[in-house]
Amino acid sequence: MEINFQNAIELLTAFQAFLFAVYLLTSGKKKNISNILIALFLVILGLNVSHVYVDYFLEPAFPTLLILYKMTVFLMVPSLFLYIKSSISPDFKLEWFDAWHLLPFAVFNIILIPDYYLENLKETPVENEFHNLYTIFFFIGFYLQAFVYLIGGFMLLKRLKELYFENFSNTDMSRYHYLYTLNSLVIIVFILSAIKNFIMYRVEGSIIDYASHIVLFAILIFFCWIIFKGLHSPELFVGFDVGHHTIKEMIEEEEVVTTNKKGGDISPEMIIQYSKMGDKVNMYMEDNKPYLNASLSLFDLAQNIDVPAKELSIYINHYLNKHFFDFINEYRINKAKEILKDPKKNDFTVLEILYDVGFNSKSSFNTAFKKYTGLTPTQFRKSD
Repeated sequence: MEINFQNAIELLTAFQAFLFAVYLLTSGKKKNISNILIALFLVILGLNVSHVYVDYFLEPAFPTLLILYKMTVFLMVPSLFLYIKSSISPDFKLEWFDAWHLLPFAVFNIILIPDYYLENLKETPVENEFHNLYTIFFFIGFYLQAFVYLIGGFMLLKRLKELYFENFSNTDMSRYHYLYTLNSLVIIVFILSAIKNFIMYRVEGSIIDYASHIVLFAILIFFCWIIFKGLHSPELFVGFDVGHHTIKEMIEEEEVVTTNKKGGDISPEMIIQYSKMGDKVNMYMEDNKPYLNASLSLFDLAQNIDVPAKELSIYINHYLNKHFFDFINEYRINKAKEILKDPKKNDFTVLEILYDVGFNSKSSFNTAFKKYTGLTPTQFRKSD
């Protein structure tokens, strides 16, 4: 087999994928379903990048196995989708009903039985006109499945963002940004791949080589990025609990009828219940100032005031129509305003103040301060 420059880059790219997959599968003291799923995605993608080598070794001796290998592309994007789902839920487990994700893989293999699998059992298999039609059907089915799952991934991430704001007073969005970038890069690669395959069927000449090089370069960048993330921020590849249900989901599950600033039905009993809870929360916030703790979560606050976390979440996020993030930051901003206007604390820098009142970054403090006051901290200090 003659190896040219492109084949060498394909081999290097695939090697990166396999090596990082091994790292993910062997790192950590216990099995992590998230790492298994992302490793599966990387291995399948790596195999498809190095298809020239796989075809060279399998086609002469194991043509049936070669076809089965090609069908594994239908397992690639579902494994990425399940990875995103599992990486935001530490108690995630694959259940029997998750087998439906195997449906496209199974359907396409069943279609192949008469004209591919059974034909390859003959001494002299014959290629018929169905093959070309099937190839087009294969690509349409693959890209349709891929984009449906990738859109589903963005929907999961939208839910994750809601959970962040509903449960935490300081939003460390590093995991969200990592998963969002991961899904975005994959969808870019698949768009380029779809364009490349369209060109292959409609255009002839060197433009096909250029398109192939662009796709290969995009995959190489993707693998370099995810390896860098894995080595630089290994905490992104361990389980993380951000909560199980959004407020909307909890309300729909329990058919809770409450009200918020937009109005709605509410019983007198619930008015009394939430009024008492509001008094309890406000008194605790004023007396104990838990908002000064940068890592304060809704669960922490619920424990401190001895109320169920679910009830507190519904009270703040739905009844008050505020995210927990905004609810806590109001207290922090009011405290910061006191310090900024205190003549005795004129020597306090903005950086010192933001840490004192519970923020953990200058950008989030400035954004929140301007949201509630319309001014930057420096402008507020100088105002009358």
